[in-house]
Amino acid sequence: MATTIIRTPVAEDLPAIAAIESVSDAEPWSPDALASHLAQVHALDAVAESGSTIIGFVCCGFAGDDLEVYKLAVDASWRRKGVAASLLRHIIGIASKKGIRRVYLEVARSNAAALRLYEGLGFEESYRRRNYYGAHGDDALVMSLAVASSG
Repeated sequence: MATTIIRTPVAEDLPAIAAIESVSDAEPWSPDALASHLAQVHALDAVAESGSTIIGFVCCGFAGDDLEVYKLAVDASWRRKGVAASLLRHIIGIASKKGIRRVYLEVARSNAAALRLYEGLGFEESYRRRNYYGAHGDDALVMSLAVASSG
Protein backbone atom coordinates (compact mmCIF):
# COMPACT_ATOMS: atom_id res chain seq x y z
CA MET A 1 0.00 0.00 0.00
CA ALA A 2 1.33 3.45 -0.94
CA THR A 3 2.29 5.91 1.76
CA THR A 4 -0.01 8.89 2.21
CA ILE A 5 1.70 12.27 2.23
CA ILE A 6 0.28 15.68 3.07
CA ARG A 7 1.61 18.58 1.02
CA THR A 8 0.80 21.99 -0.39
CA PRO A 9 -1.33 21.76 -3.53
CA VAL A 10 -0.01 22.79 -6.94
CA ALA A 11 -1.96 23.85 -10.04
CA GLU A 12 -1.79 20.32 -11.48
CA ASP A 13 -3.81 19.07 -8.48
CA LEU A 14 -6.82 21.21 -9.35
CA PRO A 15 -8.73 18.64 -11.48
CA ALA A 16 -8.47 16.02 -8.72
CA ILE A 17 -9.45 18.51 -6.02
CA ALA A 18 -12.43 19.66 -8.10
CA ALA A 19 -13.51 16.05 -8.71
CA ILE A 20 -13.50 15.26 -4.97
CA GLU A 21 -15.24 18.55 -4.19
CA SER A 22 -17.97 17.97 -6.79
CA VAL A 23 -19.17 14.76 -5.11
CA SER A 24 -18.46 15.72 -1.49
CA ASP A 25 -20.30 19.00 -1.06
CA ALA A 26 -23.94 19.91 -1.67
CA GLU A 27 -22.72 23.34 -2.81
CA PRO A 28 -19.33 22.66 -4.40
CA TRP A 29 -16.96 25.38 -5.47
CA SER A 30 -16.39 25.51 -9.20
CA PRO A 31 -12.92 24.69 -10.55
CA ASP A 32 -12.46 28.44 -11.18
CA ALA A 33 -13.40 29.28 -7.59
CA LEU A 34 -10.99 26.63 -6.30
CA ALA A 35 -8.20 27.99 -8.51
CA SER A 36 -8.92 31.53 -7.33
CA HIS A 37 -8.79 30.41 -3.70
CA LEU A 38 -5.51 28.53 -4.13
CA ALA A 39 -3.94 31.68 -5.59
CA GLN A 40 -4.89 33.88 -2.62
CA VAL A 41 -2.05 35.15 -0.44
CA HIS A 42 -4.04 34.37 2.71
CA ALA A 43 -4.91 30.81 1.65
CA LEU A 44 -3.56 27.90 3.65
CA ASP A 45 -4.30 24.62 1.90
CA ALA A 46 -3.15 21.02 1.76
CA VAL A 47 -3.77 17.84 -0.20
CA ALA A 48 -3.41 14.23 0.85
CA GLU A 49 -1.76 12.07 -1.79
CA SER A 50 -1.42 8.30 -1.95
CA GLY A 51 0.95 7.18 -4.67
CA SER A 52 0.22 9.76 -7.34
CA THR A 53 -3.48 10.09 -6.49
CA ILE A 54 -5.02 13.02 -4.61
CA ILE A 55 -7.31 11.48 -1.99
CA GLY A 56 -8.34 14.54 0.01
CA PHE A 57 -7.88 18.25 0.49
CA VAL A 58 -8.45 21.11 2.90
CA CYS A 59 -8.89 24.77 1.96
CA CYS A 60 -8.49 27.45 4.61
CA GLY A 61 -7.96 31.17 4.84
CA PHE A 62 -6.38 33.28 7.54
CA ALA A 63 -6.74 36.86 8.69
CA GLY A 64 -4.79 38.19 11.63
CA ASP A 65 -4.46 35.37 14.13
CA ASP A 66 -7.57 33.46 13.01
CA LEU A 67 -7.78 30.63 10.50
CA GLU A 68 -11.04 29.42 8.99
CA VAL A 69 -11.47 26.00 7.42
CA TYR A 70 -13.61 26.52 4.32
CA LYS A 71 -13.50 23.08 2.74
CA LEU A 72 -12.42 19.63 3.88
CA ALA A 73 -13.14 16.60 1.71
CA VAL A 74 -11.81 13.09 1.24
CA ASP A 75 -12.43 10.69 -1.64
CA ALA A 76 -15.23 8.30 -0.64
CA SER A 77 -12.99 5.22 -0.83
CA TRP A 78 -10.56 6.80 1.66
CA ARG A 79 -13.02 8.03 4.28
CA ARG A 80 -12.74 6.88 7.89
CA LYS A 81 -9.06 6.05 7.42
CA GLY A 82 -7.62 9.10 9.17
CA VAL A 83 -7.05 11.21 6.06
CA ALA A 84 -9.22 14.16 7.18
CA ALA A 85 -7.61 14.14 10.63
CA SER A 86 -4.15 14.10 9.05
CA LEU A 87 -5.05 17.04 6.82
CA LEU A 88 -6.36 19.06 9.77
CA ARG A 89 -3.38 18.22 11.99
CA HIS A 90 -1.05 19.32 9.19
CA ILE A 91 -2.87 22.64 8.76
CA ILE A 92 -3.00 23.23 12.53
CA GLY A 93 0.76 22.62 12.72
CA ILE A 94 1.44 25.18 10.00
CA ALA A 95 -1.02 27.59 11.61
CA SER A 96 0.80 27.42 14.93
CA LYS A 97 4.08 28.35 13.20
CA LYS A 98 2.35 31.33 11.55
CA GLY A 99 1.11 32.66 14.89
CA ILE A 100 -2.50 31.65 14.35
CA ARG A 101 -4.24 31.52 17.72
CA ARG A 102 -7.61 30.02 16.80
CA VAL A 103 -8.97 27.77 14.04
CA TYR A 104 -12.66 27.97 13.14
CA LEU A 105 -14.89 25.73 11.08
CA GLU A 106 -18.58 25.22 10.46
CA VAL A 107 -20.43 21.92 10.36
CA ALA A 108 -24.04 20.79 10.07
CA ARG A 109 -25.37 19.62 13.42
CA SER A 110 -26.56 16.41 11.75
CA ASN A 111 -23.08 15.49 10.42
CA ALA A 112 -22.20 13.06 13.20
CA ALA A 113 -19.02 11.71 11.58
CA ALA A 114 -17.58 15.21 11.11
CA LEU A 115 -18.54 16.21 14.66
CA ARG A 116 -16.71 13.16 16.05
CA LEU A 117 -13.64 14.06 13.99
CA TYR A 118 -13.59 17.70 15.06
CA GLU A 119 -14.31 16.97 18.73
CA GLY A 120 -11.60 14.29 18.68
CA LEU A 121 -9.13 16.94 17.54
CA GLY A 122 -10.19 19.27 20.36
CA PHE A 123 -12.62 21.58 18.55
CA GLU A 124 -15.46 22.91 20.69
CA GLU A 125 -18.75 24.51 19.74
CA SER A 126 -18.43 28.31 19.83
CA TYR A 127 -21.95 29.12 18.73
CA ARG A 128 -24.87 27.82 16.72
CA ARG A 129 -26.56 29.27 13.64
CA ARG A 130 -30.14 28.07 13.95
CA ASN A 131 -31.80 26.72 10.78
CA TYR A 132 -28.78 27.80 8.77
CA TYR A 133 -29.09 25.14 6.12
CA GLY A 134 -32.43 26.29 4.73
CA ALA A 135 -33.40 23.31 2.58
CA HIS A 136 -33.53 20.96 5.56
CA GLY A 137 -33.45 23.48 8.42
CA ASP A 138 -30.35 22.03 10.04
CA ASP A 139 -28.32 24.15 12.44
CA ALA A 140 -24.74 25.10 11.63
CA LEU A 141 -22.31 24.66 14.49
CA VAL A 142 -19.36 27.02 14.46
CA MET A 143 -16.53 25.22 16.21
CA SER A 144 -13.13 26.50 17.23
CA LEU A 145 -9.80 25.24 18.46
CA ALA A 146 -7.20 27.24 20.37
CA VAL A 147 -3.77 26.82 18.77
CA ALA A 148 -0.57 26.85 20.79
CA SER A 149 2.08 28.94 19.06
CA SER A 150 5.24 27.16 18.01
CA GLY A 151 6.64 29.99 15.92
